[in-house]
Amino acid sequence: MSSSFDDPRGLRKRRTPVYRLFLGLIGMCCTVFVVGVLMKGGSLHELPEPKTTLKNKKNYNNKNYVDPTLPTPFKYTSTLPPSSYPSTFYNYNNHPIIYTTPLPLAPPNVHPSDEYKYYPQLKTLSEIYTAWPQESLLRQGDPVTPHVEYLRVFDFENEDERAEALKYRQRELPFKMTNIPEIQKAIKKWSNPNYLLEQLQPSKKLRSSKNVNFSIDKTTKSGFFTWYDSRRYQSYVTSGLPNASKYKKPHNQVPSMSALDFFKHAIIKGDWEGEIDTYDDHYYLQLGVNGVNQKKKKGVKTFIHDDLRNFIEPPENFFVFDFKQNKGVQCRLGERGVTAAAHYDNGRNMIALLSGSKRYTLLPPNQCNLLSVIKLKEHPSRRHVLLNFKDIFEEEEGMEDARKARGVDTIVKEGEVLYVPSRWFHYITSLQFSVQCNSRSGTNLLDNEDAWDNEEYKVHGGGEDYGKSSSILYGGAKVVNECVDW
Repeated sequence: MSSSFDDPRGLRKRRTPVYRLFLGLIGMCCTVFVVGVLMKGGSLHELPEPKTTLKNKKNYNNKNYVDPTLPTPFKYTSTLPPSSYPSTFYNYNNHPIIYTTPLPLAPPNVHPSDEYKYYPQLKTLSEIYTAWPQESLLRQGDPVTPHVEYLRVFDFENEDERAEALKYRQRELPFKMTNIPEIQKAIKKWSNPNYLLEQLQPSKKLRSSKNVNFSIDKTTKSGFFTWYDSRRYQSYVTSGLPNASKYKKPHNQVPSMSALDFFKHAIIKGDWEGEIDTYDDHYYLQLGVNGVNQKKKKGVKTFIHDDLRNFIEPPENFFVFDFKQNKGVQCRLGERGVTAAAHYDNGRNMIALLSGSKRYTLLPPNQCNLLSVIKLKEHPSRRHVLLNFKDIFEEEEGMEDARKARGVDTIVKEGEVLYVPSRWFHYITSLQFSVQCNSRSGTNLLDNEDAWDNEEYKVHGGGEDYGKSSSILYGGAKVVNECVDW
């Protein structure tokens, strides 16, 4: 039996432990790497910045934060664009506004013939688009005409104004709200595209990140987007209904386009360089999260949940006041000149601008018969109007009636929230790169004459006008349902 005493000088060959070999190999690699860097005349401080990961915490509350991983010239700060970048960018957030004295609210028992005596002041689409043509988007140095504001704009932090705004909401009338702490906090992040890019780094297989799905669509007709239900498309075009076989998808998804490519096209080419013309391709990015009653996985949280809590989660608040019917938050990122076709939603809609600005033209439900609304139940774009108001003065089918329709237009700027009542038509043009998120609070079931004498109306109304005068003057569920043959 051998022992260590059999080899007093340690001459017997001993085995080196595996871990020592591994450490030695690592040491040799590090030495070669350092020598290689120094021989190139560089230093260790010039090594590439680490890639952005979802675990890295960035100071996005500072609008001047620059993500070092983004390519030049996308490394810009809150000054859009950088002073060194040649541009004719015009920021509509600074556009001058003339605030008018609003018309009075209608009494509960108002007569239908008094339609134009009460809030809001409505003008014909002919008047609206004569004063400001849809394609007339300013560049720096152009003559500026102030926009006349006919909607009420309330300060959320002012208790009296917030109480007044509640009356407008209950009466189903449009208005805007500003100075909202949660929105102001979200803007510090969302107005910095670097923040959104990090959240939207896509999985090539799932096109999603952090449980937020998104899609990018391209217009097929001069920046004009019309929503369509993809589930109805095939059944409609093969239905044999009149003209159904001629129906073309109004826009197509572009799965090969990354979020970064979208931002570069929308901001650099669209805003900074002004190279997106009316008839060029326009892109539109959409994302969203389900409401509390739609979650497939309880407890799932996203950056949208973190930043827009009052738009998603109970308790009920000024902006979402019926979570049982809430379907979550939908966000739209549009570039300069993108226009969404006029349409109505059944849900009462709160729309927050988190970056940029948009022009909204709102029309009450009783204008439905003048707008050539798609009424066919089988049509993929039901509830929508296929008329592009940039051609409002053209002699094409439907435009003569549309010119007579009455509405009100407004610029919704970064930080403002627009309330679009149930079944009011809205037509939207992005004035520059913009980010909006909206959340709906279900349908107002008390906006028709069949409900005015029931107990639910009396309880909710509390003696106040709860949509009655608005329905008399501007129509409600009954008017729209008859118009589209619901």
